[in-house]
Amino acid sequence: GYSGTEGQFAASVYKEIKKTAQKKYGATDSSLSRYGHNNSAEAFAESFANLNSGSPNAFGKALGEYLSNNKL
Repeated sequence: GYSGTEGQFAASVYKEIKKTAQKKYGATDSSLSRYGHNNSAEAFAESFANLNSGSPNAFGKALGEYLSNNKL
């Protein structure tokens, strides 16, 4: 399991999601709103909402991939 704080875990997951979103799905800085850029928890929240919106963008797709491949 992960031994860091909740914030550290959120930051590490966000880095992985961002990397996938950019490299695999062509995400840019405008793929997340200012809200999503505030911190890792808000980026996750926006990506999760986007994933479930019916037409996910790069961050929504990357989060879906992360959730399929990792147990939280």
